Amino acid sequence: LERKMNGDDERRSRQPTNAPAINSIHRGVVSRVESYGAFVELKTTENNRHRRPPRGLVHASQLAPYRIEKIEDAVAVDDDVWVK
Repeated sequence: LERKMNGDDERRSRQPTNAPAINSIHRGVVSRVESYGAFVELKTTENNRHRRPPRGLVHASQLAPYRIEKIEDAVAVDDDVWVK
């Protein structure tokens, strides 16, 4: 049991330190558009500019309050967006 607990601690310490807080709102830039959504890179701050910025997928259903036929109707590469 003790080994397992130490392993959990070790995994937690490997979490990225520049990970955004859950449910916080951040500014980002669309880096790639796919048929199922858009990939967004969060803008970096002065403190973590030497690291790769956090990024994630915004699913097509979350891009607009209405149904969109094509992702490109809602966003394009290099668009500034706010994400949560």
